[in-house]
Amino acid sequence: MTSKQGNAKGRKAHGAFFKMPSSVINSKNYQGLSGNAAKLLTQICDQFKGGNNGDLQASFNIFKARGWKSPVTLQKCIDELINSGLLYKTRQGFFPKTCSLFAVTWLRIDEKPSYKYDPTARELVGKTLGINHLENNNPSCTETVSI
Repeated sequence: MTSKQGNAKGRKAHGAFFKMPSSVINSKNYQGLSGNAAKLLTQICDQFKGGNNGDLQASFNIFKARGWKSPVTLQKCIDELINSGLLYKTRQGFFPKTCSLFAVTWLRIDEKPSYKYDPTARELVGKTLGINHLENNNPSCTETVSI
């Protein structure tokens, strides 16, 4: 017997979605974020398509269209997410046309030849840092968040 809820008005899924584990949401790392940083994390996660963790962008040109008005505020939020251990920079951007790339730390970092990661990030491909990797002072930590 099939469920009739899927046929109910307004119950169809529209577009992609990103599942954030409750262990991340309930973590001290996430709870301590400012509102802007939490909003930015959600918008960065919106870029995740199932195989591109490590190739997520946070450039002002992209986020200006999402309502961000200040590149300084955006950079402060990026720094806050990195310092909280929820975001990891896989590539440092450089002027004029190369943006920085990021990965969320509770998911495995994905590998593709076109992702020109920094050497340190290259060693972490296929591993999960875990949101508490900064507490261990070990960037190659493979501790995972329970999901």
